[in-house]
Formats: sequence, structure tokens, C-alpha cells
Amino acid sequence: MSDCATTDRVREILEALNDDLEEEEASIFAFLVEEDADFEGQVAHVVWSVKSRKTADNMALIDKYCEIASDKLAQTVQFTYCRFRDDDELVEVEPRYRRLGSGIIA
Repeated sequence: MSDCATTDRVREILEALNDDLEEEEASIFAFLVEEDADFEGQVAHVVWSVKSRKTADNMALIDKYCEIASDKLAQTVQFTYCRFRDDDELVEVEPRYRRLGSGIIA
């Protein structure tokens, strides 16, 4: 799959996942797909927005959400990295990440 096709497919998967998680304590804010030599293929970096710092510190919830994203993306990328941020920390997301529902974060 080409880089653009992979990015488009990851976006589709993550948008559908966000719809499924509408009432949950976390949602996907942004993502990045890039080539990774260690995994010999493309990996996804997923940035989750959490409702509170308490959620971000709860390892059971972190594991749950990251596992869900990893499972959904397993056929598309080699590995999924997850980062969890509360609203105050979302401004720190790198500009090359793609925000769900829009283009590149500016």
C-alpha cells in the first residue's frame, strides 16, 4: 500500500473508531503514519485526547484504548504507538500529525 493510501486507510479506521467511542473517556485527536526501519514497514502514531489527567494516568484505560486502536490498524500498519494527552497538552502535538476531521495540524 502506498504512503497516501495507508494514511487514507488509517484515517478511515480511526474516524470509525472515534464514532464507536463517542461516549468514552478518550477520543482520537490526531495521527501520523511513517516508515519505520525497525518494524520494516509503516507504523501509526495515534494521539488520544482524554477528558481528564486522571484518565491519562489510568494504565488500565490507556492499555484498553491503545489495544483497540492497535487491533483495528493491525492489517494496515506494522505497529501502533499511542500517546494520551489532556486538553492542555494537545497544543504540544507536532505539526506533521494529521488531525481527525481536518488536515495537517498548523
